[in-house]
Parts: sequence; structure tokens; C-alpha cells
Amino acid sequence: MVAPVSEAERQLYEDIDFDPVAWAKASKIPGVNGEMTKENVLMRKWRFPTLSVHGIKISSDYNATCIPAKCTARLSIRTVPKMEPAAVERAVKKHLEEA
Repeated sequence: MVAPVSEAERQLYEDIDFDPVAWAKASKIPGVNGEMTKENVLMRKWRFPTLSVHGIKISSDYNATCIPAKCTARLSIRTVPKMEPAAVERAVKKHLEEA
């Protein structure tokens, strides 16, 4: 569903002045590991798809400790090259219906 990163695209990230270790410290992210290269961090922030939950509303405010009968959520999905919005919508709906 997502286009692979080409070598030309990967090289674009190499020219960016960015220090992933300094970024992790400033962001207070623990456990910087070997996968946290400059390119990986920037691609995760800019290149790969994301799903963000902006809000959740339950059917009743009466008792927040009970599982609600109904729930709605406000979502945003960042699509990337080769992703078809209709296919993403179908995949999200299928996932939620099967959960």
C-alpha cells in the first residue's frame, strides 16, 4: 500500500542537518537505539503514513469506568505516495468492524 523509499529519495534526507540524538534528548525520548538514524527519524516524521486520534467521545458521560455502547473518534490519516485514500478508508473500517 506504501511505495518503497527510492535511493534518490533516501539521499534527500542525507543532506538535511539534523541530529537524532539531540532531538531525542530535547524531546525527552528515552532509549535512543541503533535504528534511530537521521534518515529513519525524519522518514518516520515526514515520509511514512500516520493515523492520529484527535478526540474520542463515548455514548454517555455517566460512568467513565464502564465500556460504552457506542464510541466515536475524530481521526486524521496522513497518506503517502502510492496510497489510495479509498483503500485506506476500507482498511480502517474493516479493522474497526473486526475489533
